Amino acid sequence: MRIHLNAKIAYQYLRLSATLMATWPLSDATKKYRNVFYNMLWWLYLTNHLIILYLTLNTIITHNKNHLTVFYTWLEISFMTENIIVLVSYKLQETKWKQLLYTSKMTINRTEDNIRLENSDLYPKVFATLFIFFIVIIISYVNKAETYERGLIMTTRYPFEIKSIGLKLFLNLSQFITLLHASSILITDAIVVLLLYTCTIRLKIVEQKFRACKYYRHLKLHIYEHQKTLLLIEDTNLLVSKTVLKSIASFMSYSIGGGLVLYNKNTSPLQLVQICLVICVIYLRVYVCAEIAEKMISANESIGFTIYFTKWYEESAKDINAKNIIIQRCQKLPRIYINGFMQSLNRNYVRMITYATFSYFMTIRKIINKTANCVDC
Repeated sequence: MRIHLNAKIAYQYLRLSATLMATWPLSDATKKYRNVFYNMLWWLYLTNHLIILYLTLNTIITHNKNHLTVFYTWLEISFMTENIIVLVSYKLQETKWKQLLYTSKMTINRTEDNIRLENSDLYPKVFATLFIFFIVIIISYVNKAETYERGLIMTTRYPFEIKSIGLKLFLNLSQFITLLHASSILITDAIVVLLLYTCTIRLKIVEQKFRACKYYRHLKLHIYEHQKTLLLIEDTNLLVSKTVLKSIASFMSYSIGGGLVLYNKNTSPLQLVQICLVICVIYLRVYVCAEIAEKMISANESIGFTIYFTKWYEESAKDINAKNIIIQRCQKLPRIYINGFMQSLNRNYVRMITYATFSYFMTIRKIINKTANCVDC
């Protein structure tokens, strides 16, 4: 079944969701009282995360007897750390986010309906799956036995006795807000996909213009537009690459902790499902970003092939020189990268991560089986 989500509708959904999470830049025309409220909301989320993170770090140090409880605590520490990074990076680079999102909005509004990416229905399917997994994880996490007996949602331990019903309700509300705000991680990844989608669509538009171009003066304008798009990709990379690297680090972190618990004999089937769902969610986050980055690279290569297969023998020397410039630029692939950490975000990079994770799980399984056999001997 093919699902096509209109880019304009997707943009509005993202805008609303990210605004509720205090990670969407407000417009310059926003009234002062709304800006004040928005900043207060941002500080509320950040302060709540910092306090619970501090208490949870203390929990993992002082209450680390049960291996599964340690994993849950590590899971909480990881997603709270991600949330804090999302909030702080947004605030530090709010102006840059605003510029890129405005460019994205203008591109989407001006794009004709006939310009679509291949397999464009993949992205709504992936994010719909992520949303369903997220709801299932939250519901199962709230009802887990490790904290249910204490009447709290998370494994966080407090340095005082919780006897009052009002205090217990307040602490549960604080923890519930923390869990719900974890959705801002998925929303940020969706914004990354939106920005890369914008760059890809702009490359597609330039390709159509090159294909229909007949005059040298138009060719010069299209070359300039192509150069502007490549510069936009560089600016996008400065923000997007750090977010993607954070997602990859989270995937590695969850996989290491999850691998140690998956092969433990005391882990129940429900807990196995929870751990597998968490790992799948993080993997899908990285996969969908890599997929759109691959589309962006393909779109730029397609421009080079479009120019290459035009009628060169009918062109003037000026046209030929201009086309040579375009082909040379297209040979330098636009990419999402971080020097020293990620050479290029694409399908091959995801395959490498998948292989490394699978090898890790197999190694852990072999070590555990070998240890069990030694104990039996």
